[in-house]
Amino acid sequence: MATSSATWTILAASATTASSTIILVDAGTAGDPGTLRSLTHPDSANFPVVTYACNPSRTLNFDQDVLFPPTSRILRTLDTTQVFVTENSESDVIVTEVWEGNARRTKIIASFFRRLYELSINPPEVATPEQFLIWAPADRTTDTYNVILSGIRLGGIRLDFKEWGLFAAGDLDTVPTGLLDRTLEVDLKIVSKIVV
Repeated sequence: MATSSATWTILAASATTASSTIILVDAGTAGDPGTLRSLTHPDSANFPVVTYACNPSRTLNFDQDVLFPPTSRILRTLDTTQVFVTENSESDVIVTEVWEGNARRTKIIASFFRRLYELSINPPEVATPEQFLIWAPADRTTDTYNVILSGIRLGGIRLDFKEWGLFAAGDLDTVPTGLLDRTLEVDLKIVSKIVV
């Protein structure tokens, strides 16, 4: 049977001071639950603000702020089990917004999808300083974030687009639009919180 042993030498040392930051999470929301979210392109002359037709049914990795818990990995050694913890930061997070839809229920209008798709294929121009889309999840917080629209899916991996019915043009839409019967998912890579 294999065995192992180790010898540790303990040396005298001077005392050191360590500090840590404690983050307390507020119990309530700072946003207005009835307010719609928005995405703003820095080129406002060519891309108007995209105000959501309705807020998503689900939002992954976001509550009142970006959620970035540490990542841990468990590794079994000969002697014991070690846990390796890696701290994450706000800029490591991808927030996914989900609008659930199917043949019997949907809230997604085609014109809203088209606006999001337009932002995904027209990222901000490379500039100094770098520019990003501005995401305002106003229903959850008054904070805004620099983001990169990193993915858009309609009905799974592909864009399964079928428009049902047509509704008259409204305040946001200049042409009639229909409903989409698939789940829409939008991935927003957080770059930074905008500090004002």
